[in-house]
Amino acid sequence: MTTPTLIGIPPEVFERIAQLSDDADLLAIRLVCREAASKVLRTYTEVHFSRRHIYLHRESDLRAAIPVAKHPVFGAALSELVINVDQLQDPATSVMVDRSLSEEARLERADQLNAIFQKQEQLKDISTHLQLLTIVFAHTRRHGNHPVVTVDSDPPELRANLDTCGLYIAWENTDHHKSLLVILEALALSGVKPSAFEMVDAEEQINLNTLVQKDLHIFREALDGTSKVVLNIKFDNKDGGSVVDHGAWKFFEVIASNLALTHLDLFEAPNDLPLGQSSVLRHVLDQRFRLLKKLVLRRACLRASALLNFIQQTPQLEHLSLVDLELIQHATHSLCAEGKGLEAAIQQRTHLSRVEVSGFVWEQNI
Repeated sequence: MTTPTLIGIPPEVFERIAQLSDDADLLAIRLVCREAASKVLRTYTEVHFSRRHIYLHRESDLRAAIPVAKHPVFGAALSELVINVDQLQDPATSVMVDRSLSEEARLERADQLNAIFQKQEQLKDISTHLQLLTIVFAHTRRHGNHPVVTVDSDPPELRANLDTCGLYIAWENTDHHKSLLVILEALALSGVKPSAFEMVDAEEQINLNTLVQKDLHIFREALDGTSKVVLNIKFDNKDGGSVVDHGAWKFFEVIASNLALTHLDLFEAPNDLPLGQSSVLRHVLDQRFRLLKKLVLRRACLRASALLNFIQQTPQLEHLSLVDLELIQHATHSLCAEGKGLEAAIQQRTHLSRVEVSGFVWEQNI
């Protein structure tokens, strides 16, 4: 049985209601209809316009997003922008992947094919894309929105094609670091303050080796006032030298200067180096985060003493999550027995209400 809707009611019913109503009731009927229409429109916009995907390297997609962001109703409902930073390659170079293979084998084969078809084609006129994205952000600011900005490098078409028909779409070898700076610069120029900035795919990385003063300024302006920041970090230490020598420690100073930050999630991708050899995330513990409530560190190499000291000096911190951790501790000042009770040990020695640890190894006497 089909559920009746307001649109399905015959017009004669409304005419009959009007005939049986006094003139004094007509105003009330009009107000009720207006309120009903407003609720329907509000629901429609929340379903269809609250979340929008934008392809950074597709100019037509950026232009199409502008009237939506500008619209007084649809733009006001925009609460999340998902920006894909990879570029779809010519469908002629798409390749069929055998469906009889396991998902892992298909993905591995897809990676091999992707390497073959990469053209190293860079964005020809990046200023145009920056300008268009800035306009989109500026319109969201006029509505008073503080959208969640999500950066992704795995557009829906790729996953859908892999799961349904085995078609693998090859992607351009886009410079993710450069694309991220375009997004951040657009945020800085527009003045919009996102409620959250999230990098959801480990393929997108901020290369700390190539950061310059201008990049740090862009980060500071773009993320100031953002309460949740999820970043993937790449640091190549093969040439020797410390994080301080490379100036990457200034990056963490910029992040810590955001007084609105309450949730920080950092993932270190040390350019295929063994876990902990880069160890850049431990330098985040040298900073002071005044309002930080949740800290997530992935693939970190940390000294137990430095971790405890950071927690004690961050009184607002409530939730700590450590993933794929390499924890260094002196045998004479052991945090807890090897491989046992790390969550309880941290919680016992600190004020934290929640501690999560998964995938960690110990290293003693260093």
